[in-house]
Amino acid sequence: MKKGKILVTDVGISLAILLLGNFLISFFSYFSSGSGKMLTISKFLILFLAFFIGGYRQAHQATKRGFLEGLKVGSILVLFFFLLNYAFYRIFALSNLLYYIVLLLIAMLGGMLGISKNPEKK
Repeated sequence: MKKGKILVTDVGISLAILLLGNFLISFFSYFSSGSGKMLTISKFLILFLAFFIGGYRQAHQATKRGFLEGLKVGSILVLFFFLLNYAFYRIFALSNLLYYIVLLLIAMLGGMLGISKNPEKK
């Protein structure tokens, strides 16, 4: 039960980072005349950061197989985004699949770094 609670907490933290980051981007883009390219880059950075932190936090509390812990968090988040995408747009392109794979890899990278920084593992 404890592992499930930790997983839900880490997914929630990732979603909170996404919501807060998107709010800040919207706020700053409303009051400034920044370029669209910078807006797109900042959205990707926040998304990658949220996936990385979710995988890192999940694996930091594990004792082995950090990439699988990152994959758990990444899979839940990707499934969430896939369902949202399907509910609102009802389309699926090959570029979306590549995008989701990159997000999973980012979460797995966070998991691998999180397990390496775990003091209990050593």
